[in-house]
Amino acid sequence: MLLACALACRPAQVVDTASVVESDPSPDSAQEVDTGPAPSTCAEVDGNGATRIDPGDGDVTVWCQQGWTLGFLKNSVHEGEYGRVGAERTGEEALATQPSAASASNAPLAGWLDLNAFPFAELRMSAYHDGVSTYESDTIPRKDLRLAFGEQGYMLYEKFTGYVWCLGDAAFTDEGGPSTNPPDGAPDDCKDHHVLGSGWDFSRTDEETNAGLTVSGADASGVMSREWGGGLTSYPDPGVAHAIWVR
Repeated sequence: MLLACALACRPAQVVDTASVVESDPSPDSAQEVDTGPAPSTCAEVDGNGATRIDPGDGDVTVWCQQGWTLGFLKNSVHEGEYGRVGAERTGEEALATQPSAASASNAPLAGWLDLNAFPFAELRMSAYHDGVSTYESDTIPRKDLRLAFGEQGYMLYEKFTGYVWCLGDAAFTDEGGPSTNPPDGAPDDCKDHHVLGSGWDFSRTDEETNAGLTVSGADASGVMSREWGGGLTSYPDPGVAHAIWVR
């Protein structure tokens, strides 16, 4: 009886989880802990992983990485159209996935926050291939964006950043349809694309089409760049993911 009590009555061990920080946890190791009101962005969160936040329009679980909030994620398994990225919350459950893991996943993943309403001051673009990060852009101030998310045209063009970022539905990207606030000297369609579809081209001013990061809608070629100008993977083949990080 004494031996049984010695085993059964032993006090539970207490682990100080606040002292344990993982720099880049895998998706399996990330855990959400409900400790009360959610932070508004990942800038208020210590560490990395899937985290519940409330940016002002309701709770959502997103991947946090060193103060950055995952605002957009898509992998090459997902077949869809991406001309209105960031205009309103769409497929938000995908945002709880680490982007490098999304690039190695066979599950279709695509989703984004309402970036027009989200409280951020800067963003950056990233690409991943077979579980590894292949590209990360310079930090881009929000004030340098020329358009609101969801509008057709050039989000960036030459000035300030050196990047060209054009996106929208196929009527703009392929056919040169009406765009919002077109910059002087810019091609009517997205960098003279003809088969981009509802998606984007993110590159440098002096580069040809698909020389940076491309996300093409399934209503056209349906491809994604594996790295900066480093080849294209067709939907629904796995292996690629792109992310927009905001903070």
